[in-house]
Amino acid sequence: MEPMRRLQELRNRLESAKTEKSRLEGRLETFYARLEEHGLRTVKQAEKKVRELRKKEKQMEEEIETTLDELEREFDIWEKEE
Repeated sequence: MEPMRRLQELRNRLESAKTEKSRLEGRLETFYARLEEHGLRTVKQAEKKVRELRKKEKQMEEEIETTLDELEREFDIWEKEE
């Protein structure tokens, strides 16, 4: 391959890399801005928050299941009384 063509290809690849770097930096800035919207400053804090929210979600699911079981039992009693 001739040197000028190789040089042009290298230049194109370099420009593509710069564009990709800028795009990724923008995404990173957006990511950290979203963390700050939730009162978080680091990825570690975000991971901890996710664990806490998952635990809370599980507890809420269990409470809903318990309530539904109770309602179903009550409904069965009502059905028998009619």
